[in-house]
Amino acid sequence: MKLQTLIPAFVVLLASGAAAAQTTVPLVDRPMVIQEGQGTLSFDITVALNEGAAGRSGGIYSDLAQEPWGGLSASYGFAKGIEAGISLPWIFTDISVDKVQAFNTAMSGWPMFLEAENRSHFQPLNIWARFRLRDWVAVDLTVMVPLEEIKANQFGAAAGLPFKFILLPGHLALHFRPEIKFGFANQRRTFGEYTQITLFMDAGLTANITRELFMDLTIGYGRTLLPSPDNLVVEEYMGEPGYSGSGWLPLSLTIGYSVIPSLDLFAGFTLTNLAPEGSLEPVDGRSLTIGLDYRF
Repeated sequence: MKLQTLIPAFVVLLASGAAAAQTTVPLVDRPMVIQEGQGTLSFDITVALNEGAAGRSGGIYSDLAQEPWGGLSASYGFAKGIEAGISLPWIFTDISVDKVQAFNTAMSGWPMFLEAENRSHFQPLNIWARFRLRDWVAVDLTVMVPLEEIKANQFGAAAGLPFKFILLPGHLALHFRPEIKFGFANQRRTFGEYTQITLFMDAGLTANITRELFMDLTIGYGRTLLPSPDNLVVEEYMGEPGYSGSGWLPLSLTIGYSVIPSLDLFAGFTLTNLAPEGSLEPVDGRSLTIGLDYRF
């Protein structure tokens, strides 16, 4: 092929690449609910770096404070303003060694019963839907189906109210999401309580440094109201008796990049509880989450 033919072809290729880059929508500007007919696939991997037990817990799930449905996930825009999806998290942990993970698991509530002698655990299957009320607010409804200890953990449900306010288009957005979760279980095996109630909320800032490069800083707060945290956390988790039920306080910093307009890669570091009790310290619980989001 002659040089005069290669040069125009190369210019056309660069132009098409630039045009493709221009189609990348900054994360800050993306709608809360995907468009009708659009789908997403997501995958998260987390490794716990807890004090004294780094790498002893991890799996296909997300520890990021802003992520309500982590693991292996898929969703689809079934109608205008309606998105529905499914997610399956899986975790491996050695509760007898990783006391920080055991403590965090107890605080987070339902499912209230796990097989402590096994390291591999399928977390509840999440079947969820998000309904847009306005461009800046939606409603999340989730049904949680237990895949472990089904006789003890029956099913659960959650309702969330996510908000997103674009402060600087293309550059900065504020997000906030309160959620209430109800878990149901066999009261003979779960501290005499049939119903478990947990509150969680997160708030954070998302910033696009460029159209492709983004960052997010999110802090959350959660608390199990029923059963009493005094029952959920036993003495050996903390090294001393007594638990005031102050809840858990995760903080996540995430950095990501849109490799192509339809694919985001990201990594996030989380301090899983800045308000521990007993012998645990605020920096004892930490984890690294990496993942991808693909839109089609």
